[in-house]
Amino acid sequence: MKTHYPILRGETAYSYIVRWAYHSGYPDPRAATTAHIGSDNFQFKSHFPSFLPELSVLSNTPLSTLIEQHTILPFYKAFTKYDKYIKAYEDIFAGNSKDLHTQLSLVSSRNIQGNILAYCSSCVTEDISRFGVQYWHRDHQVPGQVICVKHKKPLNGVSVKRREFALPPTDWPEVLIEPSKDEKLISAILYYFLSAKAPFDADVLKGLYLQALLKKGFVTSGNNLRVKLLCSDLKTFWSSLCGKDPYTIIFNDESAYPFPAGFFYNFETQKHPVKHALLIGYLFGTIEAFMAAYQSYRAPKRQCDITFDSLSRVSKASQPKQRQTIVSSLKSGQSMRSIAKRLHTSISVVKGIACRHDLAISMRPQKITPLVRHNIMLSAELGQATSDIATANLCSIGAVEQIIGQQLGLVERRKKLRFNKLKNEHRQKVLTCLVQARTRNDVRKLVNSSYLYLFKNDKEWLYQTIPPAVARKDRRCAKQSN
Repeated sequence: MKTHYPILRGETAYSYIVRWAYHSGYPDPRAATTAHIGSDNFQFKSHFPSFLPELSVLSNTPLSTLIEQHTILPFYKAFTKYDKYIKAYEDIFAGNSKDLHTQLSLVSSRNIQGNILAYCSSCVTEDISRFGVQYWHRDHQVPGQVICVKHKKPLNGVSVKRREFALPPTDWPEVLIEPSKDEKLISAILYYFLSAKAPFDADVLKGLYLQALLKKGFVTSGNNLRVKLLCSDLKTFWSSLCGKDPYTIIFNDESAYPFPAGFFYNFETQKHPVKHALLIGYLFGTIEAFMAAYQSYRAPKRQCDITFDSLSRVSKASQPKQRQTIVSSLKSGQSMRSIAKRLHTSISVVKGIACRHDLAISMRPQKITPLVRHNIMLSAELGQATSDIATANLCSIGAVEQIIGQQLGLVERRKKLRFNKLKNEHRQKVLTCLVQARTRNDVRKLVNSSYLYLFKNDKEWLYQTIPPAVARKDRRCAKQSN
């Protein structure tokens, strides 16, 4: 018999399932979930649970209420395109949430949910006094949240395994640490995002950020963003956060485009709310000041010459034009370094174009002699791996790749060599298995990966080599004979 067990204010779906399972009368929580939800293998701790339809029945709560008040999906509404957010909402409403991390760009943001659940010791005390039980609060589980907004206290974290049923602990080491100013600021902004009513307009956000960057002097006279200076200033401003998750990942200096550099490439694509929160807090000071600026924003009648487009990488469509500019600049005697700086590209790209067009360039002394260069090109023509070539010639893989890229058509020839080598390896596997394969299906069972590869890339040879297809009317007889 299913008994309705009330869900508490701001309680996560996982917290409710844990409490319900322990009060269901079954010997263990998994037996309860198997009997009443149909399985004990759900990702109960997930931020986007797929068991909400069943939970709606158990708690006698509308599905819309569960999504909007007991999951953190609304946290992503402010910076997600309307149609994309509605799709995510409909999926979780239908109990199909397996692709939500991809839909909300959380995989590309490297912000996948971990095992840590957060709780506030003061909230635990209040919950036990008021309800007789402690529970997990959804506003504490928001990515990047570091303090309890209600009590202005640092959140504690506890590791909960994927299949574990657990509630916040009732005994904890009392540490009286006053949250820093920036911890309070970021927490207030993230808490505001959780209650956002509608997505922000991307064009307005773009204009607001641009105006603030201009006022703070982070745009040069050449319409370039002072990325290194901005990154350094952001780290100083948010210094007390840099060693905490997920801020350690966001401010990682080893990434190809450390924050905020990567933030401004393809600005229209979805960015994680935590990154927006870091910029908003730094540029506007408070969420109230940002909202006032957002609501009063008016696009200038005369558009500013500086746009985020000028900060983005050179698109493939503009590469031929860029190549012509580099060639003409080199012929006029300009240095590779000045050309690379002016066109926002690397010296290696300029040098490669110069070599392909046989243009004389002055280079610094190098360890790679003409003889070594010749040996590298000869090995590359034979299809050897760049790592093997680098080891044999006592140089770096980057140097080998640079030399290969400077030879017209060599990269394409190497790709063709690798393709033919892989194709021949799969052909050989198919030929070997034909000794024991009587039908095409036998071949597929024995060497499935090779069969699929050749089906996609060498279908004509595959069908000429393997046993002919059995006529549909004869297939039952063939199965019976097997």
